[in-house]
Amino acid sequence: MISIKRLLLICFCFLPLVSLHAQSPLVPLSNTALEQERREALIDALNAREVLFEERSLFSTGGFGSSIYVNVHPETPNPNAAGTRLIVAIPLAGTKASEGAFSFGIEAGLAFIEAIREQSELLSIPVLIAFLGDETAKLPKEQRRPHLGLVDLYTTLDSPETTVLLYVDIETAPEQVLIHHGAAYTITARNALEGLNTLCKSQRLPYTLAVRFNELYKLGLVDGPDVITDAAEQDINALYLETGKRPQAANGATIAPQTLADTLVSYAASLALTLENLDYHFLILDFFGNLIIISETLAVTLFALIMAVFFFALLVYTITHRKRWLMQWGSFIRRIWVPVLFVSIMTLCLEISGSFITLVSNVFAIDPRIVDYGRAGFRILMALFLFSLCSPLQQVLRIPRKAIFYGSIAMLFVTLGVFIAILFDITLIPLLLSVFLLTTLGGFIRIPFLTYLCAYTLPILCLSRLLNMFAVGGEKLAGIILSENIQTSLYFTVAMLPFMLILERAKALSERQHTFKKPSGISSVDTQRSIIIRRLIGSAGVLLAGVVVFMVYMNGLAKVPLAEAERRNLVEEAGSTSPDILTIKITTQVFLERRTVQINLSARGEPARFDLYLDSNDGSQPVLYSTPMPFEANEQRNSLALLMGEGPPNPLTLEIVVPLDFFGVLRVEALYTAWDPAIDSLPPPTTDDYLLKVSKTIPIS
Repeated sequence: MISIKRLLLICFCFLPLVSLHAQSPLVPLSNTALEQERREALIDALNAREVLFEERSLFSTGGFGSSIYVNVHPETPNPNAAGTRLIVAIPLAGTKASEGAFSFGIEAGLAFIEAIREQSELLSIPVLIAFLGDETAKLPKEQRRPHLGLVDLYTTLDSPETTVLLYVDIETAPEQVLIHHGAAYTITARNALEGLNTLCKSQRLPYTLAVRFNELYKLGLVDGPDVITDAAEQDINALYLETGKRPQAANGATIAPQTLADTLVSYAASLALTLENLDYHFLILDFFGNLIIISETLAVTLFALIMAVFFFALLVYTITHRKRWLMQWGSFIRRIWVPVLFVSIMTLCLEISGSFITLVSNVFAIDPRIVDYGRAGFRILMALFLFSLCSPLQQVLRIPRKAIFYGSIAMLFVTLGVFIAILFDITLIPLLLSVFLLTTLGGFIRIPFLTYLCAYTLPILCLSRLLNMFAVGGEKLAGIILSENIQTSLYFTVAMLPFMLILERAKALSERQHTFKKPSGISSVDTQRSIIIRRLIGSAGVLLAGVVVFMVYMNGLAKVPLAEAERRNLVEEAGSTSPDILTIKITTQVFLERRTVQINLSARGEPARFDLYLDSNDGSQPVLYSTPMPFEANEQRNSLALLMGEGPPNPLTLEIVVPLDFFGVLRVEALYTAWDPAIDSLPPPTTDDYLLKVSKTIPIS
C-alpha cells in the first residue's frame, strides 16, 4: 500500500510534465522588468520555432521569477556515457545586463538549440539548455542571495558528478570569450576543459583563460565566479564563460552567436566519453597565448624523467669527485645552522618592515580596509634591503669554499621543497620545476654574472602569475603579505631562501674574483673592508630612497580613502500615528493542532527584498510545519528566517503553518537599495552602496 507521503512525491515528480508544451507557459509572480520582458520574448521565440520547453517557477527556492528549460535527448544514446550530461545555463539577466530583448547569451542559446536539432545524429548524451531567472542581485554583498535559478536547477540533477555545466554570462557580442575554470582552492576537471580548449582552436573562436596557472586557484590566491564555487560543492564540473577583450582585435571584430553555438554543438558531441576518471591535477602551459593542457599522468611521467636525469648526473658527479663531495658534505653538516640563521634574520627583517608600514599607515590615517600591492611589495623589498645591511656580518662566519657551500645548500633545500610540495599537489610542478632548474644552474655555474642572472630570474618567474592576479583583480596575496602574522613572515622567508642563497653564492664568487685581481700591496683585510663599506653604503642609500618614495606613495594613498557604505535602519512601531512604510496584516485559521497564518505584506516604494523572521518569545526554537519557500535557523536556534529573493511582488501574500501552541512574533524587514525621500527622511546618500532596512514586528499567538 502506497503511503500518502510517497503518493504526493510521485505526483510532484510528474508535475513538470504538465508544462512540457509550447502554448500556456506559467506567469511569474514578479521580477525585474528587463527579465520579465526577456522571458516573454524567449517564450515567443521558442513557440515560433516549435520547441518544447518547461517553465519552472522559482517560488520554492525563494525566487519570484521562473526559468525556462529545453531538453534535447540523443537519437542513439551512447552506452559508454551513462549518466553524462551537458547543461548550458544562460541567465535571462546577467551580471552586466543592459536594455534589449535578448542578450548575446540568449541569442547563442537559441542558435545552439536550432543547430543541435539539425545535427541531432552527432549527439550521444542528453543536453539541457536552461535560461535561468533570478540570477543577479542588487543588494550589497553581505545581503545577497544570487543564483536562485541555479539552486533550483541543482535540485533536478540525478548524477551531479557526471554533469558538465557551461554557464554563459555574456551580455553583448564579445571580441573573445573569457573562460573561468576554477575558484579559490578548486579547479574544474581536465575532462571538461580540454575539449572546449581544443574546439575553440579548431573553430577559430577567440578565447582565453581568465587564470592560466592552476596553482593560483589551488593556493586560493584568486577567487573565481560564485557559480564555480557553488557547483564544486555539488560535485559538478563547471565552466564560466563571460566577455573578454582582445588587445589587438582587428577593427573591433566580435564573435557571432552562431559561431559560439557551433562550438557548443561540437563540444556536446565530443563529451560522449564517461566522466568517471576525472583529472583534477592537470597542468596548463601558456606559450604566447597558445594553451597546452597536460594530463596528470603525463605531468608525473615528465617530472620523474627530469628528476631521474638529475639524480643520474648527481650520481656520476659523486663517483668522479668522491673526495670533493665528501668534503662538501662534511662542511655542510658542521654548518647546518647557517640557513637557520638566514631564516631567522630574514623573518626579523620582514617583521620590522611590517611594523614600519603599520606605523606609517597609522600616521597617514590609511583606511585599514585598503589592501594594495604597493605596500605589500615595499614590505618585501624593505626586508631584503635590511637583510643586505646584515650581510656584512657573514664575514665573521668562517665558511670554507663559501660559494660551493651556498650553492649546495640551495640545491638541497629546493630538492626537498619540490618533493614535499609535489606530495600535496602536482599542479605546482611548473613553478617548482623552474625554480629547481634555475637553482641547480646557479649552484653549478662559477661565472658571477650568470649566477646573478639565475638569482634574479627566480623572482621574475612569479611576474607572469602576479600579472594574471592583477588582471582578475585578486588581492589575496597582498592581504597575506600585509597581515601582521609571524607565521606568514616565516613562510615568505622559506619561499625566498633559494633566491637569497644563490645571491650570496654570486656575491662570494664575485668577491673571490675580485680578490684574485686585486693590485699588489693591498691586503685582503683592506679589500674585505672596502667591500663591506661599499655594500653598506649602497644598501642604505637604496633603502633611504625607497623610504622617500614610499612616503610620497602613502601620502597619495591617504588622499583617496574608501567611501563608507551607507547603512540605515528604521524601526516602525505598530499602531504609530505616522503613515506606515511597511504594512503587515495576518489572519489565522486553526485546524487540529496546527495554526495556518496568512501573511499580507505591502510597502511603500519599490523594496528590493522582503525578509521574514519567526522569533519565539521563550527562547526556544520555532517550529514551521509548512512554508512555501526555504528557511534556516540562526545560531541561537531561537529564530527562523524565510529565504526570499529580490524583486518580490508588492503586495506579497503567503501562508505558513505553525503549531497551535506557538507564541512568538513575526519580524518583517523591507530592504531598499534606492533612496526615496518619501521613505527615507535623511539626506541623500553620498555613495552608490546604499541600503535602508525598514523593520516591523507583529505578534503571532
